[in-house]
Amino acid sequence: MARDYNSGPDSRNNFLRLMNVNIVTDQTQEIAIMDRVLAEHAREAAAIPVDPASIPGMEHMAGGH
Repeated sequence: MARDYNSGPDSRNNFLRLMNVNIVTDQTQEIAIMDRVLAEHAREAAAIPVDPASIPGMEHMAGGH
């Protein structure tokens, strides 16, 4: 959606264009990180250790509760 807006003929709003560039950049990096983590764990998502404290907004989930 972000790419579509930026490549469209009506993409004149520079704020939205910049926000879309940031969205595409962030998501591309996040997907690359996810691919690396999955590769390290033989593509078994259940085998990936997750510390809830390392995820913003999930600090209260200590102990998996």
